[in-house]
Amino acid sequence: MKGPDLGAIEERWAKAVPGPYTFWLDEGSMAWVVDDDGRRIAEVHGFYWLTAHAFAQAPTDIRALLDEVQRLRKIIHDSAN
Repeated sequence: MKGPDLGAIEERWAKAVPGPYTFWLDEGSMAWVVDDDGRRIAEVHGFYWLTAHAFAQAPTDIRALLDEVQRLRKIIHDSAN
């Protein structure tokens, strides 16, 4: 079974606004995900704050997951040779 195309994932993230992002919550029911310059990346209406918080962590989380998959693939490759 072939795994995900890490090159395609890396390419998409290279084109995205670089993280890390921050999660801002106002007094009401609005939340924003912003970059380091304070630019709004996403607005979240209603009570989906946990989704906005997860989105704000995406650049860091995805980088860590890509690094781990690459590390594990190297181990498998090295042990097969």
